[in-house]
Amino acid sequence: IAITKHQYTASADSLRPSYAVNDSFPAVKPRWTFASDANVISTPATDGKMVFFGNSLGRIDALRYSDGKKQWSFQTAGSVFSSPALQDGRLVVGSGDGKVYCLSAANGKQVWQFVTGAAVLGSPLIAGKTVYIGGSDHHFYALDLQTGKKLWQFEGLTGPVMSTPVLYRDYLIFGAWDRNLYALDAATGQLRWQWNNGSSVLNFSPAACIPVVKDEVVYVVAPDRYLTAIDLTTGQTLWRNNEATVRESIGISADGRYVYGKTMNDFIVAFPTSREKSGVAWKVNCAFGYEHVPSMLIENKNTIYFGTKSGRVYAVDAVQQTRKWAYKIDNSMVNTVRVTGDGSILAATMDGKVALLKVPE
Repeated sequence: IAITKHQYTASADSLRPSYAVNDSFPAVKPRWTFASDANVISTPATDGKMVFFGNSLGRIDALRYSDGKKQWSFQTAGSVFSSPALQDGRLVVGSGDGKVYCLSAANGKQVWQFVTGAAVLGSPLIAGKTVYIGGSDHHFYALDLQTGKKLWQFEGLTGPVMSTPVLYRDYLIFGAWDRNLYALDAATGQLRWQWNNGSSVLNFSPAACIPVVKDEVVYVVAPDRYLTAIDLTTGQTLWRNNEATVRESIGISADGRYVYGKTMNDFIVAFPTSREKSGVAWKVNCAFGYEHVPSMLIENKNTIYFGTKSGRVYAVDAVQQTRKWAYKIDNSMVNTVRVTGDGSILAATMDGKVALLKVPE
């Protein structure tokens, strides 16, 4: 029996989730919203002309940036949980059908596809003319952006990759659901080092967060609730801190002075970036309640943006160290948000809502 899709924002009965928080911050307004017909569990990409994202029905959609109207769609044969990447008019994304697709951003036509041995749930990173992406077939790949030709593959994984790699100098860094964080030579795919927290618990893998790097120190958080600092060149642990209940959401300040973490209860915390262990430098009570979803913290012009499991996007003033505003999009988790070229916030939720928010400076 089919269940009718319920639009909470259009209903007025007592079961309707509260959107009263939006009335408290009238300067935050949706420029447009788009309701997908399936889950969206990734971060949309944009070139300022269109917005691109995939959904759990395996479709990649392109919306016009100015008004959110659909421009084209491309159907894959598996769910798309990969966040697309854009460069030189090409859109690259992984699919649960085991393929990496490169599409024309202008019209959605396929340029090339690369076949792996299992679902591709990880998200691509494009650097220069190279696409870096991890799969569920225990492989990590480097592909030529122009042709899709495999440049190298790393075969040392024992679990799937489900996040986006980070490139720092010639180190390619990412986590996998095999308890390990990996650093590869970006040019050759050779293993530089691998790190784990010493626990045998697979669920403590540093696999959902996107690491941040500053001054040859890699910072990562994981479900073991530690912030860990790792030496970039050796992969050795410099220090670990569980003073705050950080989990899978991390970020770094624009000036590189602080690593940000979202705790499991209400707070955003800031730690100094340093090779020496130190405590929380400052924290802000955002009052978001119990929290566990991996939504990275993004700073732009001294404002930190992040999403939560309750469907809210929050903004924190990194200078005044206060909450600036909160905006509820719907009643499901908000993926990592994107700050667009004009300062708007592009956000997508697990329930399939994509929104472009106009926000105060």
